[in-house]
Amino acid sequence: MAASGDNTVFRLLCHLAWLRTETQGDEKQQTLDWARRVYNSAVHLQFRFVYPHQPKDHVAAADQHALARAIEDVVGRSADAVSPMRGGHAGATTAALLDPLVVRDMRDLLGTMLDTASMVGWGGVHAPKEHAECDRPVNPLRLLAKWRRHNRGAGKRSEESPATTAPADEAMAELCKGLATEIVAQHSRVMPRLPVEASKALHDAAAAFLEVDIDSIGKVGRDQWIQPIATHALRRSNRTDR
Repeated sequence: MAASGDNTVFRLLCHLAWLRTETQGDEKQQTLDWARRVYNSAVHLQFRFVYPHQPKDHVAAADQHALARAIEDVVGRSADAVSPMRGGHAGATTAALLDPLVVRDMRDLLGTMLDTASMVGWGGVHAPKEHAECDRPVNPLRLLAKWRRHNRGAGKRSEESPATTAPADEAMAELCKGLATEIVAQHSRVMPRLPVEASKALHDAAAAFLEVDIDSIGKVGRDQWIQPIATHALRRSNRTDR
């Protein structure tokens, strides 16, 4: 769950600003890896915009359209730039050089997005700074699982007194549900009867939610003995998916 001091939006903006400064005066030397980093970071930022984790992630209604458009422009252009990496094109390694015109276009779109974020006061006053963890690969299912866990927990806390459900108890309850879902996905007799795509979707979702549950139980330090069991189940699921 996102803590009250969560500054993910701020770090993403700082990191994207840093990636933008990397192009100044060196447009001919930017690679597919740079475009990949921009794409991943921009998608993580877009997810936070669409699925706010906390009150300060929200954007005023009057400013939402402009910011949404600016973020989407960066996501769309960087997605086009990294498309060779997805299509298996010859020579599409991370070290392959980008067309300088593409780099310039992406840099301009990044500038517009960062200026828009500053104008609407989203994420705080940011400055270029590298946060390499911000451009980790995007896993939509895992992002959704984390958001759902956070918002479900926040809803419970708003309805109950703070002492009603301890974070450790809540994390344990979620881990048990995640393990149960993973067991069904791996061992239920119903699974072989499902269409291949439906079966894969269920396996992927179960694994994503269990991964988030394992992270959560580790952060609260509750019943560490169950973590190896859950981790083993997740690794087994990943091996099965290959």
